[in-house]
Amino acid sequence: MMSPTPNNSNNPPSGSRPSALTAAPSPALVAASSLAAPTQPNNNTNTNASNDALVFNSSTTTGVGSETLQPLQRRLMKVLKENVANSQNSVADVHLVGDDGIAVPALRCILSCTSPVFERMLFGQFSENKLHAHIPIPGVNSTVLKWLVEYCCSDALISFANQLSETDTHVTQQVTHAVLLAELGDKYQIPGLEMAVVKFLKQWMKDDPPLACIVFDLSHRDVTPLIRAASWKLLLSSEQQSALEGITGLSAPRLVELYQHATQIQASPLFLLERLLEWYNHHKEEDDTAATATCRKASTYIQLSAIDPVSLQTIVRRAPFMDPQHILDAFMEQALLAHNLGLDFSHTNYQQGEQPRCRHVLIQGAGIDKINGIYVQDEPPITALIQQQFTKRNESTGEQVFLVQGREDGLWFICDPAQYYYHCKSPVDVLPSTGWSVVSSSQTDISPAPTCKFFFYHNPEAAAALALANTTTGADGAGKQEKKKKGDRKVAPNAAAPTS
Repeated sequence: MMSPTPNNSNNPPSGSRPSALTAAPSPALVAASSLAAPTQPNNNTNTNASNDALVFNSSTTTGVGSETLQPLQRRLMKVLKENVANSQNSVADVHLVGDDGIAVPALRCILSCTSPVFERMLFGQFSENKLHAHIPIPGVNSTVLKWLVEYCCSDALISFANQLSETDTHVTQQVTHAVLLAELGDKYQIPGLEMAVVKFLKQWMKDDPPLACIVFDLSHRDVTPLIRAASWKLLLSSEQQSALEGITGLSAPRLVELYQHATQIQASPLFLLERLLEWYNHHKEEDDTAATATCRKASTYIQLSAIDPVSLQTIVRRAPFMDPQHILDAFMEQALLAHNLGLDFSHTNYQQGEQPRCRHVLIQGAGIDKINGIYVQDEPPITALIQQQFTKRNESTGEQVFLVQGREDGLWFICDPAQYYYHCKSPVDVLPSTGWSVVSSSQTDISPAPTCKFFFYHNPEAAAALALANTTTGADGAGKQEKKKKGDRKVAPNAAAPTS
């Protein structure tokens, strides 16, 4: 390795760039180099050899820990980092100054080897290239700058973690400082700094999920993408719905951005509406008009039709920012769905104020095809011998299959006008989901027995069940039992139930 050529000019020679460690090394740096250099076996001290230990291309040291550094160079960088991390201001040759005016000491060589931006500032054609310069870093205070210098010296955030563990106060301020530190990593191109911050933020958000809203609000897609991704993942998680309890910490643009992805958030639409109402109540004192406009825009991304009608009337309708047309559309969508699933609003009993009872049963897995599908409850049953009756109707063929419960014995049967197929005994007056069996041992060709699922029209599963029924309606009557002769389309009123 060649010794540096003396240069008395303040500016670097044309076409060259001085190394960070060749610029007026301080006594502390010379001492560090002597610690880093291996012990020579002879007593003939070569002055140039000591200088050689200080000379290496700074471009190869950008990104501390690079495998391109020679062993001696890596050892020297380690000693320098430990020296500046544990030293007093007397060893510093540059100071970083934040908004609070407090100067944070640092070493030019360390900053430049860690950050290519600092390298250009401190050893390029800039005013900051003077020794003992005070470099202003706007937007942050001395606390953040101390963490920055520490990371440049050690690739770790030790005092950062210690300070946060010693106090539980001003958590929001600490989170803000952490995000600002990560932003400095992007601004000065310091590799690994944002990742180091993310590790702490993930643990904080896990321990205190509402902090995710604050972190999301502070993060930026392009500047701190890792932080943004970590907070976003938590906000979408169904296991951490409590993260949205910190929603009042979101700014108006971030609130709308979050609700634009409402369908991805694993929370109920009513929960999202209640959180939106919470945000409005918190911000309306600042500017009621702006808060109303923001919440109204965000509410358009909520699926109101998935909120039950009672909550629509008692909660959603009373929210001051809701668009009445949006609520009306939700009611209309629910009414049409109820009609499609069999709810007849024109029924005389309903007009007299009785509670509409549109209940359905989904039968699946039966060995005979025509049994499977949706059964709609008939009120009242067609005969006094029947306690409850559900009917599946094939509109194209007129064929009917029945699910009935006997009034006296409580036995449930699945049958058509010609014969019984399956039966089940329920200990209570509730439709059994499982436990069904074939009525006659001779009917081996209709195994297995089905399962039954009971639901009301407003259950989300109703939509899926309706879709299933629509896809199987055309195939009904084409099963392997269609060879049987079709009889009367009504259940015989006096038909005796077979013994099990």
